[in-house]
Amino acid sequence: MKNVMLLLCSCFLLCGSVLAQTDSAFISNEVETLIESQASDAELKLDPDLPDLQQFRLHPLPLNSATAEELSLLGLLTPQQIQALITHREQYGPFLLIYELQTVPGFNTTLIKIIRPYIKLNSTINDQHIPLRRLLFNGNWKIITRIQQPLELSKGFQLPDSSTGTSYYVGSPQRIYSQFRYSYQNRLSYGWIGDKDAGEAFTKGKQIKGFDFNTVHLFFRTNTCFTSVALGDYELRFGQGLTLFTGFAAGKSALVLLAKKSGIGLKPFTSANESNYFRGIATTITLHRLHFIPFLSLKKTDATLLTATDTLSNADEQLYAGSSTESGYHRTPTELQNKGSNRLLQGGCYTYWETSRLHLGLSLVAHRFAVPFLPGTAPYQRYKWYGQQLLQEGLDYAWVYRNWQCFGEIAASQPGAFALLHGVLIHFDPKVDGVLLYRNYSRSYQSLNTKAFAESSSPQNEEGLFIGLQLKPRPRWQVSTYIDCYRFPWLKYGVDAPSGGQDFLLQVTYAPNKTTEAYVRFTTKLSEASPSAETAHTGIGALYTKHLSGLRLQLTQAVSTYLTFKARTELRNVSRLPLAEAKGWAGYCELHYKQMGKPLQVTARYLYFNCSDYEARIYTYESDLLGSFSIPALSGTGYRAYLQVQYNLGRHLTLWIRGATSIYPDQNSTGSGLDLINRNHKSELKAQLRLQF
Repeated sequence: MKNVMLLLCSCFLLCGSVLAQTDSAFISNEVETLIESQASDAELKLDPDLPDLQQFRLHPLPLNSATAEELSLLGLLTPQQIQALITHREQYGPFLLIYELQTVPGFNTTLIKIIRPYIKLNSTINDQHIPLRRLLFNGNWKIITRIQQPLELSKGFQLPDSSTGTSYYVGSPQRIYSQFRYSYQNRLSYGWIGDKDAGEAFTKGKQIKGFDFNTVHLFFRTNTCFTSVALGDYELRFGQGLTLFTGFAAGKSALVLLAKKSGIGLKPFTSANESNYFRGIATTITLHRLHFIPFLSLKKTDATLLTATDTLSNADEQLYAGSSTESGYHRTPTELQNKGSNRLLQGGCYTYWETSRLHLGLSLVAHRFAVPFLPGTAPYQRYKWYGQQLLQEGLDYAWVYRNWQCFGEIAASQPGAFALLHGVLIHFDPKVDGVLLYRNYSRSYQSLNTKAFAESSSPQNEEGLFIGLQLKPRPRWQVSTYIDCYRFPWLKYGVDAPSGGQDFLLQVTYAPNKTTEAYVRFTTKLSEASPSAETAHTGIGALYTKHLSGLRLQLTQAVSTYLTFKARTELRNVSRLPLAEAKGWAGYCELHYKQMGKPLQVTARYLYFNCSDYEARIYTYESDLLGSFSIPALSGTGYRAYLQVQYNLGRHLTLWIRGATSIYPDQNSTGSGLDLINRNHKSELKAQLRLQF
C-alpha cells in the first residue's frame, strides 16, 4: 500500500494536465505555510491565532484608504509590500483597478489573486459621518453553531473507579462552540463566543450556567480623539512582541519577510483562546501624530495552588501558586479545582509617534497576580519568574529609508534583565528581497503575553542571528531560503547544559500558469539535547547532537473548472547518536469539488504515514470547518482520511459536515492516559451551521 501511494503521489507531482481554472475554496499555500509555522510539540488549538480572513471577505479592506495597521491585519502582506503600497498611493494617487497593484514593487498576479477576496476599490471620499441608524442596523450579523463528536470514547469518559481514582472527565465527549457577532465595516463590532471542550461539563456541576468559556467584546471607532474604544475582551499587539503581543504571529517559515512583526495596537478579541486576551477597557487616543493606548485588564487565570511556610518570618502557612496553565481545559476534578484560582491585574500604556516612514513606540506594562508564584527548584528553572508582580518597559522603532526598513525593540523587566531585537528588511532589486535579524534575550528577562521572534516559546535565555532571502529569478519561479543560528546560554527543560543549534530552509516554487503551482522544500535542523538515563554514558551535562532533515514536494492543480487536485509527499530523518536513527514518511492526495453557481462543495483527502517514532513526526495542515483548523501530528504507521461537505441551504444559511478517521493497523490502542482508546482507530464527526445576513 505504501508503494502504491508513493507511486500515485509521484506521478501527479511529475505530470498533470490543466484544462481550466477553478474557483477553488482551497486555502492558499501562503496561508497554509503561515498556519503550519505555528506547529509545535504540543497539540494545536488554532482557532484563536489565525487572521480572521472570513471577516475580511464580508468587509473587504478599502484599497485606497486602508492604513498600514489595517493592511497588516490580513496577515498575508509583508511589511515591505505594505509600505510599497502606501508609497505608491502617495506618489500616484488612488488605484483605479485592482490589478493596477502589479505596478507596485513586491506585488504580482499570484499575490493579487490571494488577497483579491479581501480587498476592494473605494473612492477617495472619506466616509467619516455614518448615520447612527446605518451603523447599528445595516451591518452584518453572523451566528455560528458547531458540534464535534468523537466516535470512540477514551478512558477519561469512564466513571471513576479504583483504576482511575479522581482522574476522569466530568463532562460529555462533545465539543460545542457558538458565536454571535455584529459588525459594520471596521467601525463597530460586538459579539459573544461560548466554547465547551470535550470532557468539560455543560449546564451541570460547576458549569451550571452553560459554556465553560465565554467571551464578550464591544469595539468601535469614532471621529474624535478617542479613535478606537474596546470594552470587554480585546487584544494588544505592540512593537516586535518583547513587551506585549497577543493573537496571531508568524513563526519561521518560507515566508521569510514576515520575520518582522507588524504591531497593530488595539483590536477586538474574537476567538476561543482562553488565555491570550485582556478583559477590561482600552482606548486609542490620537493627537495628530502622537497616539496613546492606555489599557486596564482584570481576569481570572488557572493555577495550581500550594501552601508553604515563610521560614524567615515564622509566619503561618501562606497560599502560593506552583504553576499556571494556559490550555483552557477544565475536564477533570483537578483541572476544575485549578480553574480561575488566581487573578491577574494588568495595566499600562503604549505611546507611539509615527509618520509615513518613521515609527517610535514606548511600552509600559505592569502585571500583578493575587496569589504569588513559588520559585522552581530544578536547575533550569533558576531564572524562571516568580513572585507577585512584574513591570516591563520597552522601546520599539521602525524606519523606512529608500529600499531599507530598519526595525527593532529593546525591553527590560528588572535591573540587568533585558531583551533586544534588531533587524532590517532590504529590497535589493525587484527580484531580490532580504531580511537580517539579531536577537539577544538575557536568561533573567521575564515576560507575559509576548510573541517575539524566537526559537523558544518565550523571549528568554536566547541569542541568535536570522538571515533570509526571497528571490524571483524568473517570472514563474520563486526561491525562499533562510538560516538561523542560535544558542541558549543557560539550561533548558530536558537540556542539562548550555546549548545551541541551527535551522536551514530552502523552498523553490514554480507556477507555470494560473492553474498550477508546485514547490519543493528542504529543511534541516541541528540541535543539542541531553541523553536519557538509559543512554547516558558520559555523565551529567554531556550533550549529543540531533540532526533533523526533511524534504517536501507539493502540487496544486486545477483539473477542470470545478475540480482541484492537491498532492504532497514528505520525508523526515532524525539522526541522534547514541540513539537510534528515526525516519518518517507521509503522502496524501486531496480533491476539492466546487462548481460555479452550485451550492455544494466537497473536499476529500486520503493520507498514508509511516513514522518510526514521535521525533520523526510530520505535521500536515487539513481543511476544516470555517473558523476551525487542524494540523495533526502524524506518528506511527497508519492511514488518515477525511471528507468535508459544504452546502448552501439558502442565501443566508450554510451547513458544513466533516468526518475524519485515523487507523493504526499494527496497534491495539491509540492515545495515552485519559485519552487512551482501546481500539486501533480514532474517528470524529463535526457539523456546523452559519446564519449570516
